[in-house]
Amino acid sequence: MFFCLLIVLGSCSSNSNTPGLKADRYVISFEEDAQSEQWATYLFNHLSKRITDKGSVEISKRPQQKSLAQGSKVIHVEIAADLKNDYCIQHSSERLHLRIKNKEVAVWIIYELIESISSVDNRVEAKDLPPATIKFSNGCRDFDFAYRDPHFAPNLQPEYAPVAGNNNVEADWGIWGHNLSKIVKAAEAPEEVYALVNNRRNKDQLSFTSEKLLGITVNYIIDNYGDGADKGTRFMITPNDNDLVCSCATCTEAGNTENNATPAVNEFVRKLAERFPKHEFFITAYRTVKAPPAHQMAANTGVFLSTIDLPKGVELNSNNNKTKVFLDKLEAWKQKTANIYVWDYAANFDDYLSPMPVLYAAQKQFKFFKKQGIKGVFANAGGYDYIPFDDVKTYVLGALLKNTNADVETLVKKFFAKNYPAAHALLTAYYLKLEKDFDKKGKAYNMYGGINDNLATYLNAADFEKFHTSLGTVAGKASGEEKARLKKLYTALTFTRLQLIYAKGTDAIRQMPAGELKILLETLEGYKSYADMQRYRESGGELSAYMDEWKSLLTTIKTPNQLKGTSIKLLSRADEGYETPGVLNDGLPGFATDYHQGWYISSIDDLHISFPAQQLQNAGKIKCRFLYNEDHRFLPPEKIEIKADGRLIKTITNKEIALSGAVAACEAKIPLAGTKNIELKFYRPKDVKSKIAIDEIFILK
Repeated sequence: MFFCLLIVLGSCSSNSNTPGLKADRYVISFEEDAQSEQWATYLFNHLSKRITDKGSVEISKRPQQKSLAQGSKVIHVEIAADLKNDYCIQHSSERLHLRIKNKEVAVWIIYELIESISSVDNRVEAKDLPPATIKFSNGCRDFDFAYRDPHFAPNLQPEYAPVAGNNNVEADWGIWGHNLSKIVKAAEAPEEVYALVNNRRNKDQLSFTSEKLLGITVNYIIDNYGDGADKGTRFMITPNDNDLVCSCATCTEAGNTENNATPAVNEFVRKLAERFPKHEFFITAYRTVKAPPAHQMAANTGVFLSTIDLPKGVELNSNNNKTKVFLDKLEAWKQKTANIYVWDYAANFDDYLSPMPVLYAAQKQFKFFKKQGIKGVFANAGGYDYIPFDDVKTYVLGALLKNTNADVETLVKKFFAKNYPAAHALLTAYYLKLEKDFDKKGKAYNMYGGINDNLATYLNAADFEKFHTSLGTVAGKASGEEKARLKKLYTALTFTRLQLIYAKGTDAIRQMPAGELKILLETLEGYKSYADMQRYRESGGELSAYMDEWKSLLTTIKTPNQLKGTSIKLLSRADEGYETPGVLNDGLPGFATDYHQGWYISSIDDLHISFPAQQLQNAGKIKCRFLYNEDHRFLPPEKIEIKADGRLIKTITNKEIALSGAVAACEAKIPLAGTKNIELKFYRPKDVKSKIAIDEIFILK
């Protein structure tokens, strides 16, 4: 009766009077059914492997408390498929009763228990397990989200996700992302499976009303995952990542329009859901499938909504216009399906290697998602690429997705204390300060930001430099696996140290002791030892190219620029973040591989500047460099007009701008003797949505 009352109350709060877990003997028992016995045996086997005193663990179907030796504790396992909660706990000094809904919860709670026992019983070894996130106190609990995926590299390691109670894309999806097209290609499908665009078959997109496409997909599911009777699997069904929409007769009849592929995609998913009722099928509200379908979706289907347009790093507020747009979209999809997941984000995708705080911000946004009835969260981060502190981020975000009210500070401290015995004080102090300082600012961070964005939001240069130096010292004193992890962290964060040096400009670089800069560059060269640290950003960003840019920079900054130190006035409208044009004459060349690195960007207007020429009377040449990157629409100007005291003295056409790889450059002779003021206007190409990125205007003799 008492246990039934606990279930009714649904208590899940921690209890300061929770009985201890330590016992002289652990007796594993189970309900009289196959599944309960299976998982009780699993607990017995894994606890036995980890305890030095093998005789202190036993398994028994019906142990009688009165006949047990003093100091024994019964751990009773019950798998209850009809349980209304994910798990329930009844705990007394002599007995721990675990009621568990399914095998996924069983794996997680068993390892939570083993780790918790190891923290009080030194006979049990569990160094490889993440610290437990729950207390084994009386009550019942539901996870806050049914699908929980902190998409960092640690979560993709074999066996980590189930032990931590997380999902991951490798284990939980039969088709993920835009991979349906790969299945079609592997099947050597006929042309009719491809979209009809402008009356021609286009292999860049699929025709979702094609019976051949349906057949290929059905066969793939049967061959690889069966009908789902033994184990249901999730499948993501999305068009290829472009704006093409099929306009064949059957797609048009289904309701496709020039910009909307939802009708055909939804009909395709409906057929799959009907054919495989034990599997689940998800579409993504993205690009050509933004609009909800006209009809109610099947019970075993759902949708991913992207949060890319929501502010990142701050509490979400319905008064914010972007949040309101998201809520309107969410409400529209709620009318069609109850299974709504979000494709969220937890990284700076243009700078993987700088230490970005995400935990307090994620907690606030997860609470918001839960309140809105969202059932799953895919927190997209570095994926297979290394991100500093990704181990603690994976651990804490996983805990928050199960319980959005979990205490972040406590979790961070527990994680570092267990995994970094030599460095935990340093890591805890720095990382929590990073998180708390950013949280106080209430600023959104840029998901695609460079070093200047980082400095404007979360990164304190002085704090970081002090931490980086101390980290190098502590890493040298650590040993074993901790030493290896700290060395990897120090190597990655050396990238940020170099970024800060770059941000300080030419004079700071020239004034640095040559030996100090050399050591930092040699340290970062250590990235070659790590397969998951070959790039620092999502697109491109190879560290090999970054190192080459530094080597080139150290040669280029020796070129004297007579314009350096002269005040440049901006006469055109500025893009956000580019209100001051200081990078145009700071003597620091931009990196051809990264538009964040030293480039002045102008996209909303033709760049128009002026500067005084009194100190340039002996100069006679101008030189400019532009970034060329068609993917990001960075193109050289159509023409450049140069005026001296209001008089046009030179026009440089695009034919005179020479392209070399990712950089375009031009130079021209200009007479400056007697000139008081110079104006430069850079005209963007008019037939495309182009941007100009210019790194330096050199005035030379």
